[in-house]
Amino acid sequence: QPPASYLTIRSLQEELKVVKEVSPGKYACVRTSDLYEALTCPFGTQLKSRLEVEQGCNASGLPCPASATTCICQPCKSTCDDHEVINLDGVTCRCEDGYTDFQGSCVSKMAFNLAIILPVLGLLVLAVMILFKFQARRQDLLFH
Repeated sequence: QPPASYLTIRSLQEELKVVKEVSPGKYACVRTSDLYEALTCPFGTQLKSRLEVEQGCNASGLPCPASATTCICQPCKSTCDDHEVINLDGVTCRCEDGYTDFQGSCVSKMAFNLAIILPVLGLLVLAVMILFKFQARRQDLLFH
């Protein structure tokens, strides 16, 4: 058990996955020859693909200095899409308030309701118009 003054540092190291518990109470630094494998992302984000990470600086318009051996720019991306919030598990997402899940994406509840109500209302108006024409024809046939 480290002294209390180091607990916050140890917690941060564990959260960032730069140290791992090798046995109960014993920790060791994570060593890797592959920089990509050593990258970690904060809660609510996930590591981009290896290719995206390698091309990240150029894609952002930030050229890597010639003296640098490796440049890494924005290696993490949001776990959730637009209008989604992350659940406490840190892996799954759900729609924000005012949005509903429709075929795998979050859409505004108002837009979703209008997309359902307007066509149904249109069909109802059309059905009533057809019924009125049918009734008018029936009356014409009765009196002629």
